[in-house]
Amino acid sequence: MSLRLVIEGESNKVFNFMSEVKRTKMYRFYDKTKFTVSPTESKVECYLDESLQMKEKKRNVIKVVLQLSDEKRLEIDILDSKILDLGDKTIVIGKNYDIFAAPLNDVASK
Repeated sequence: MSLRLVIEGESNKVFNFMSEVKRTKMYRFYDKTKFTVSPTESKVECYLDESLQMKEKKRNVIKVVLQLSDEKRLEIDILDSKILDLGDKTIVIGKNYDIFAAPLNDVASK
């Protein structure tokens, strides 16, 4: 079921609001109609529904284990991974996010 959204007000505020809502990519907009109420005011009427981009999708997760020379192991969880076997070497591509890591600007300032 879709939603009908009507926004009316100062033209630049209406435009800024619509831009901000579209930036979230949570909704898909269609049948957009724009009216000029006065030289400084606008009205936008559109329909929207939940974007397919926001649906949760199953992500490919692997654990990469590196055996270090001093008998220690380093384990890294990789999201959206791809493994390329090039014969003499293997390349692992993916994303890793450490929720406990300090932001780069905090590290650089110390």
